[in-house]
Amino acid sequence: MEDKTALKISLLEEMPCAVLFVNDDGVIEYANDEACALLRKERRALLGRVCSDALGGGTDSGLSRLMDGAVREGRAFSKRRAPYRSDRGDGELYVTASPHSEGGVIFILEEASASSAKDSAMVYINELNRQLESRNKLIAETFGRFLSDDVVKDLLEDPQKANLGGKKCLITILMSDLRGFTALSEGMRAEEVLTMLNSYLGAMVDIISKYGGTIIEFIGDSIFAIFGAPKGMASHAGNAVACAVEMQRAMAGVNEYNAARGFPSLEMGIGINTGEVIVGNIGSERRMKYGVVGRHVNLCGRIESYSVGGQILVSPDTYMRLGVTANVADTLTVSPKGVKRPITLYSIDGLGAPYNISCRDENRPVPKRLLSPVPFEANVLSGKYIAPEAIYGVFTEVSPIEAVAETSAELRPMDNLRLSWRDGGTVVFEEVFAKVIKRTENGYLIHFTAKNRAFEDYLRGLLKNER
Repeated sequence: MEDKTALKISLLEEMPCAVLFVNDDGVIEYANDEACALLRKERRALLGRVCSDALGGGTDSGLSRLMDGAVREGRAFSKRRAPYRSDRGDGELYVTASPHSEGGVIFILEEASASSAKDSAMVYINELNRQLESRNKLIAETFGRFLSDDVVKDLLEDPQKANLGGKKCLITILMSDLRGFTALSEGMRAEEVLTMLNSYLGAMVDIISKYGGTIIEFIGDSIFAIFGAPKGMASHAGNAVACAVEMQRAMAGVNEYNAARGFPSLEMGIGINTGEVIVGNIGSERRMKYGVVGRHVNLCGRIESYSVGGQILVSPDTYMRLGVTANVADTLTVSPKGVKRPITLYSIDGLGAPYNISCRDENRPVPKRLLSPVPFEANVLSGKYIAPEAIYGVFTEVSPIEAVAETSAELRPMDNLRLSWRDGGTVVFEEVFAKVIKRTENGYLIHFTAKNRAFEDYLRGLLKNER
């Protein structure tokens, strides 16, 4: 027997009156001793049977008709008179009905000539409902910390949705990631790292909830969210992109919080894709999670990997389904793994009505020309591997987040680089990572994706000397 049914019956057993509980199908699930005596029936003749069969007299029984109607319509009423025909003769009963919060109806029966026990019985009914409502609230608040509100609501309303399985849905997927978080957090105490990370995630979760997104999971400092499931959403593409824009806007507040505590500044990249995927419960009967699978999930991950700090890249499918005017800062043609032909990604930094939101940073630092080029050494990253051949180059312009570089070998947009430099035997900087954004007339524009504190100090020194 389920816990909620056990809780109902444990309270019903304490009622000092004749009580029946009838489920939504009209079947009697509970009858106490007082009810059996009043109806002149053995318990086994009542339980598991529909009212019209169990109470005798077929559909002509006034009592069974009254109870069937209350169950069918979910009606509550107090002390209605009903004729009752048993094998020992005819009689009349008073009937009080109270629909239960989780289905079914509780009936209190009295002889028409007996004094009413309604008041004491209703106290128990109200207590039953109060305890069940309190339990549901606790479940919702507890599991709401691990699942989205919509998922928890679905599970409470329909426990069958906790079974393995899913369905195909057209949704929009959002993935975000902090750039260089591991390197930035080196040297910080564990509690400082968690304080910084939780502050960031807290801000992002509030924004995702505001736009109706469902967070599937956190993977370290990465966020995986969907729009359009489990609750349908007509404008899931627009909501996802508007959410991403507001997330980028919120990074200013996140970094103000960090600066006040001596934490490093953070940058976030976001990738968005729209497509048909399978959404549902994935895993085994012992352990499962609400998840999403399909090639469009994989593609979203690829798109996110192309983005740099402060950027939102969306797929062609998302862009076509926006339904609103978008401000496209740039486009990028890429060939993601698993995609047959190159696709064009759109770098979006704002949406028009009805969202009217922008994350364009007019104060974004622009690389400044250096009086003297600064040398560096680079290795190109290919997947998880680092090419052993070194490329040599110089920075001709720098800002805290980007640089213009001239190199001894050809580079391609989206190439990932590991940067370092030694002056004689002295390490000037090392383990710095960057992404090639595009070719310029003066070389290559690169964006620093992972900086350590030593490199940030080095950049500040360069910029200070050039003022």
